[in-house]
Amino acid sequence: MGEQSLRRLLIIGAKRCRQAGGAAGNSQQIVLEGTLARKPRMLVTVVLANKMARIVCGPSGEAGNYRAPAPVAV
Repeated sequence: MGEQSLRRLLIIGAKRCRQAGGAAGNSQQIVLEGTLARKPRMLVTVVLANKMARIVCGPSGEAGNYRAPAPVAV
């Protein structure tokens, strides 16, 4: 199920993001507020932590070797 300490840190960070909010009119903040209106707070927090985990682990890919995209000539 993954490393417990990492999961705990992600949930703590997601709680802080949820509490801090964001800039008014931010599209992610609007979605978060709408979800909080329908779902329990802890469920929304865990969903946000999972999204953060996918963002963190996404660039590593399957092999674990991250290749930066080639610069585009302008």
